[in-house]
Amino acid sequence: MASPVSCVSLSPPEQLLACLFDQTLPEHTLAAIDHRQQLIRAWGIPAGSKVVEIGPGQGDFTVALADAVGLDGRVVAVDPAPLDYGIFQCLIAEKHSLTLDS
Repeated sequence: MASPVSCVSLSPPEQLLACLFDQTLPEHTLAAIDHRQQLIRAWGIPAGSKVVEIGPGQGDFTVALADAVGLDGRVVAVDPAPLDYGIFQCLIAEKHSLTLDS
């Protein structure tokens, strides 16, 4: 059996919460972030990885993936949904896409 890949230390869920649009149910969102981080650990995604996310929706998992891969990694999220699909804040945010390249 192969040994698991060591993941980068993930940020506290409370820190990632600030990056998300939906702030209405913080207890639920913190639990969801924790669950996503557990999946990332189970999948063994190390720092510096390159990840493609298909169908990111509002981008909640994208935030957790970006945290995991760190500044030396890259997350590319592709969503086939039309740009006018989703919550109002996403429609505003589409004009402000963020790319972090070192």
